[in-house]
Amino acid sequence: MSSLKFYLKKVKGEFKVNRNGLATIYLQYTYNSKSCYFSTGVQVPPSSFNTLSGTISLKHLGKEDKRTTQNQELLLNKKLLQERSRVQDVINELIFNNQEPDIITLRSRLVTPNHNRKDYDFKKCFA
Repeated sequence: MSSLKFYLKKVKGEFKVNRNGLATIYLQYTYNSKSCYFSTGVQVPPSSFNTLSGTISLKHLGKEDKRTTQNQELLLNKKLLQERSRVQDVINELIFNNQEPDIITLRSRLVTPNHNRKDYDFKKCFA
């Protein structure tokens, strides 16, 4: 059985935060009691992340403009859902192709080099 959930990493019982006090939200994929983590790229104060629902709530931060806070909250939650959907799509594709969606296979599918990137050799430019 597999599961996907959002997660904040802890170090010695404390949330792992950067110097600005923001923690990165990870997507945890568990399959056959083995887990791996994918960074969502979203960083929030740990107090504004609900680990049970996997959502972000910025209402308690005391910002002056509620509309801006609501828009930021919606955008961040949308980003989390897009990341979850991207991973779930790969899992579904693996299952559809009769492949086991184990951690190694999933990670290799999600972390592939960008084939559209052009490599430029400085020496060839002037040869």
